[in-house]
Amino acid sequence: MPDYTIQIILAVIAAFPGIYAIFAQIKRDRQEKDKHTADQKKTEAETTDIITDAAGRMVKALEARIKTLEIKVRILESENIHYKERNEILFEWGISLVERMIDAQIPGIPAAPAFVDIKRFTTDKYFDHKRKESV
Repeated sequence: MPDYTIQIILAVIAAFPGIYAIFAQIKRDRQEKDKHTADQKKTEAETTDIITDAAGRMVKALEARIKTLEIKVRILESENIHYKERNEILFEWGISLVERMIDAQIPGIPAAPAFVDIKRFTTDKYFDHKRKESV
């Protein structure tokens, strides 16, 4: 029976560069995947930061408009305008405020449905109140 030990050793030595190349390619693929994952996480974090900053600006703008509304209420109260007329003025101003917020929506932030809901809620409450007054 012939001894194949030397031939097996030579075959393994001859195959080593190919085996090494396969493992090296696997390693490169994993590094590429890890790099892609890291880049993707970084992009997601940057996007989240942009959205958070934009939402913060929207909140500040809304707070400023609410303060303006409070000032408007005080002015109307100081002018002794009848409360029904005052409420109608404030309602119209509030609806225009919500419409401006919808128009000023920052692209990429799905805030408009919330403003539309606010408008619908305030409109429904206003007309419910009007309906009760007329009865």
